[in-house]
Amino acid sequence: MTTGHDTFVRSTEAKCQAIFLIQTYDGTVGAFSSALTMNRVGQGPIMAGLPDESPATSALVDRNLCRDEKLIVQKQQTNSLLASCLIVVMGAALFAGCDDDADSNNLGDGGTQGDGGGGTQGDGGVNVGGGDALPSSMDTGNSMAIGPMSVGLKSASVYVILAKTGISATAGTSVVGNIGVSPAAESLITGFDQARAASNDFSTSAIVSGRIEASDMAVPTPSNLTTAISDMEAAFTDAAGRTLPNFTERGAGNISGLTLAPGLYKWSTGVLIASSVTLAGGANDTWIFQIAQDLTLSSGVEVTLAGGAKAKNIFWQVAGQTVLGTTSKMKGNILCQTKIVMETGSSLQGRALAQTAVTMDASTVTAP
Repeated sequence: MTTGHDTFVRSTEAKCQAIFLIQTYDGTVGAFSSALTMNRVGQGPIMAGLPDESPATSALVDRNLCRDEKLIVQKQQTNSLLASCLIVVMGAALFAGCDDDADSNNLGDGGTQGDGGGGTQGDGGVNVGGGDALPSSMDTGNSMAIGPMSVGLKSASVYVILAKTGISATAGTSVVGNIGVSPAAESLITGFDQARAASNDFSTSAIVSGRIEASDMAVPTPSNLTTAISDMEAAFTDAAGRTLPNFTERGAGNISGLTLAPGLYKWSTGVLIASSVTLAGGANDTWIFQIAQDLTLSSGVEVTLAGGAKAKNIFWQVAGQTVLGTTSKMKGNILCQTKIVMETGSSLQGRALAQTAVTMDASTVTAP
């Protein structure tokens, strides 16, 4: 008998041959309706109506392995009679070698998928032996990432604000990091009261902790900015081009008040956040939000992080414009095809990367 372990099934009969996950996803509400069945004669469904990804439930959804195949695994914490299972993937089936007397750190005989042991998944697959079957990165001490592969910003990551046509600010603005514009000239950076450095390749300002750069400065700044702008555009294209989303049309474009797990989200509309949203996941987990129109964070609303989630791993890909309302608080990298508007007192922990302009009204931007 085993107790207190993270396992994938609760069963009154611990011995089994295989577990199959039958899954139906409703993208409009972001919920999974699923049933687990055991591959044993006379054994019917053992679990049904699996909850969604909300951490408010007792279950966690783990998407670490086989993200491209959209594997969804239900992982439930129990303290009763459990089956200790090594889960590997083959199509829509989750095969498990189970035994109620199994040691969770010694599953099987050390073989590979197909011979029932606790080794690797296929040739060159992910090693799921050693007892930690498909762990969630929110588990203590586990650094495995959940969610899509991160978006590579490359040289664009040098800047917390990067724009093509201009950056404007009003009194009370504060920026921690570098800002840059290209192909616009420095004259399109307004409200910073900047002064050109003796080297002539950057400027400084009392409200910017880093460098202020523009295309009309001395070398190597113009070339650096050209590369950074190209990398910013490539990152936008990368994020927009990701396929096989975990969630589509969540909340019909209104995600107000929701708790969102790591994953790839896609909308054919704009997205409204009218009340605070929580992104819950581990320090290495990633979120990509593909938004076909505008992104609006209402006044006084906050995007909060839970479970160790990091702003640097969040990507808002916005085909329209982005508006951060008065005193709102945003987290993540905003890859915007048009304009980013930061209204009075708003803040961003992340990056504002706009293919037109960024406007700030007594706003704050800090590096993620």
